[in-house]
Amino acid sequence: MNSFGKRMRHVISEKGISFKQASEDLGISLNGISNYINDRRIPGVDLISEFCRIYSVDPKWMLFGEEYTNDSDHENLLRENERLKHHIEILENLITKLKVN
Repeated sequence: MNSFGKRMRHVISEKGISFKQASEDLGISLNGISNYINDRRIPGVDLISEFCRIYSVDPKWMLFGEEYTNDSDHENLLRENERLKHHIEILENLITKLKVN
């Protein structure tokens, strides 16, 4: 989904609510929702924030169409996981040696 309006329409559809209900939830007119979902206008930061809060949507995805974590974040987590596994092995070996002595 390459536009804000398409992402907004998608969320409303996925939540199974009407555009009328979304407009009431956000405290705006039905015409306002129509302008946003048809990409005629882009809402302000406060409305975007409220939309994301009400419908549990990642703001980064709403604004840019991206997931919050990117590949480098994922790679960093994998590296950290491997590093921690290595430390656990060292500790387990030390515990085993201490038990033997």
